[in-house]
Amino acid sequence: MRKLCPLKRGQIMYGCIMFLPHDIINMVFIPFIIALLTSTVLALIFCPVSYWLSWLKIGVVERNSIILGIMISLGSVIVLTAWGLWSDDLGAGEEIMKQIMTYNHFFMVVLITAFALINAFIEEFIYRGIAQEAIYKAIPNPYFAIFLATTCFAAAHVRYGFPNGKLGYAMTLIYGSLLGYLRFTTKGILMPYLTHVISDIVVGCFLFFSAK
Repeated sequence: MRKLCPLKRGQIMYGCIMFLPHDIINMVFIPFIIALLTSTVLALIFCPVSYWLSWLKIGVVERNSIILGIMISLGSVIVLTAWGLWSDDLGAGEEIMKQIMTYNHFFMVVLITAFALINAFIEEFIYRGIAQEAIYKAIPNPYFAIFLATTCFAAAHVRYGFPNGKLGYAMTLIYGSLLGYLRFTTKGILMPYLTHVISDIVVGCFLFFSAK
């Protein structure tokens, strides 16, 4: 097969991304997604399938887990809205939202939904999947595993997250611990993921109406 010269490879890459909105290409989470995809490919190559399935199990969905998920979702809606109304710093999402407000409302609905679906999966995959499961396998104490993985989750929100700052850290620590407990009791990713999606939709909608 004939190799493409660097110039042609660059032209092809530009041709692929030129159809995407410029502001999406430059969003702060794009490097993170690239890093995640790279590590995912490497893990698929070098990790056994059984190890991957332990991260991605759907889990048990029953009455108690559904009730707990609904309670966490309702609590997060109230707390996140209250924090957003109180805070003067809504994090990196506020600047991103201001950049893309020029698009029509249909596109914004699609974008907020896509953000919620993708961001919730990434964070649940990393913190409640890889981190929590790995810690629990090393030290089989569920509460220790939940707390340590959630500490990392909360720390990632301190500077740019919604919520952020010291109060945001405490809020995220509590919220992440509840998601971690939900994952442990259901033995899977589905219930914490769906609960997380609802919270992220609330964040996206709040940022949208705040930026108008």
